Amino acid sequence: MVSRFLRAGLFVAFVGGMSGVFAADGMRALQGAWISVDDSKSMVAIEADVWIDYYENQEVSRTTFALFTACADNGGLADSSSSYIQTEDGLCYSIDSITPEGMELTDMDRGNKLIFKALP
Repeated sequence: MVSRFLRAGLFVAFVGGMSGVFAADGMRALQGAWISVDDSKSMVAIEADVWIDYYENQEVSRTTFALFTACADNGGLADSSSSYIQTEDGLCYSIDSITPEGMELTDMDRGNKLIFKALP
């Protein structure tokens, strides 16, 4: 999957949202189960480079992802002030904040905030 992004002129990096933390640390920070604060029936599990969406405890989608400094849709222009999750199926999320307690993303296509609380 990463090679497809590299061919698009993007590069794997994780800077900005976590003050220049390397990609490996960013991936570690994302790992685990996260529940939406807006819809308690919606959950995402992140296992290695796999993003799994659940609704009412049923898996509804699964895709691989990577971390970048740009979304493929913006022509690969790097934005060193932001970090992005780009999924294999074309979705892109800006990582606005991430802590052990929660994660806040922006859906770059729709512009809406996705706020998650970490599950134990």
